[in-house]
Amino acid sequence: MELNREQIKKAMECCYDNNLSCIDCPFQDTDKYFECSNLANSALALINELTEENAKLHEQNAIQVVTAIELDKQVQRLTEENERLRAECTQLIRYPTLYEALEAIIWYDGHSDWLKELCGKLEEAKKEGKNYPNPLPIDAWHTEQHTIWMLLVGMFGDWGTSIRGGWIEKHDECIAFINKIIKKLEDEQ
Repeated sequence: MELNREQIKKAMECCYDNNLSCIDCPFQDTDKYFECSNLANSALALINELTEENAKLHEQNAIQVVTAIELDKQVQRLTEENERLRAECTQLIRYPTLYEALEAIIWYDGHSDWLKELCGKLEEAKKEGKNYPNPLPIDAWHTEQHTIWMLLVGMFGDWGTSIRGGWIEKHDECIAFINKIIKKLEDEQ
């Protein structure tokens, strides 16, 4: 006779509680024959089953705790990264980029023609396989053109031993950068 947990519990209560009678015991069969000897085996089986279930639950709990700790660490990392990105975006929104500032100077002070000429000279230097040196005379070294030149050298070349001079090595990249600014300015007119 196979009993469920509640029946085994009831049978154990009947055996050990003097206020209950064997008539209430689930081990009582239809012929009023009591199978009390089976109660110990059924109780032991139930204890083993509950022990196994408890061990599985402990194992699942341990896995969930580890998972929760890892998720908590991941949430912390993502929160910190989110805050960093939010601060960076706020900074970008507040201040124009160097590109936008350079674009404004070129537009406002009319440096487009000079930069178009510079692109032509960079093309020539590229064909000759040479770096393009500072084209500005010494008396132009403290002008906006020279400032623009120094920025371009910093981005696409090397200053060598003096920030006033320098040369452009990455011809194509510099030309593309200048043309992007000039095209945008021409499109806006």
